[in-house]
Amino acid sequence: MTALKRGALLLCVVFLLASPLAAMDGELVVHHDGTTTTIALDDVNSMSYNENDGVVIDADMVYNYPITTLEKITFENLTDMEEDGTIPLPSQFQLDPAYPNPFNSTVTVPMTLPTAGTLRIRLVNLLGQTVYHGEAVRQAGYHRVALDLSNRRTSLSSGVYLLRAEFEGQVQSMKLVFMK
Repeated sequence: MTALKRGALLLCVVFLLASPLAAMDGELVVHHDGTTTTIALDDVNSMSYNENDGVVIDADMVYNYPITTLEKITFENLTDMEEDGTIPLPSQFQLDPAYPNPFNSTVTVPMTLPTAGTLRIRLVNLLGQTVYHGEAVRQAGYHRVALDLSNRRTSLSSGVYLLRAEFEGQVQSMKLVFMK
């Protein structure tokens, strides 16, 4: 692989890592070793790159592409992109399905925020007791909030919990299952 091709591919990977993939409908198409793999963007949980592993895509399964085998990565069938190639800001506060769910110690909650403001998150057990709370100022856009519950003073019991997210007077909730 030439240095120019490798540099262009790395630039594409950096763009992909910075993109709010979960906010777009379409497909990520990876051309590698003469074959093609197509992954739905709404299945992509995360992407990463390092010199040893190459590009790692965590979706419905984990895909690992050494940089020497990659030919190109493209987006296809995008429906949520503006004509100038930008991704529009969301128009409403929305929680997307958390993953993994059930979870053990860490759960990620994707969400969209239409404006900058204060986000409050509470995790409540079935008795109505708050077992986690957090608050942060967030900018408008697409976010993934990771809740790491492994360093709590008291451990959680396996069971069903309610995640309650409040943003600028709007409240949304979802059921989460914690398993030890």
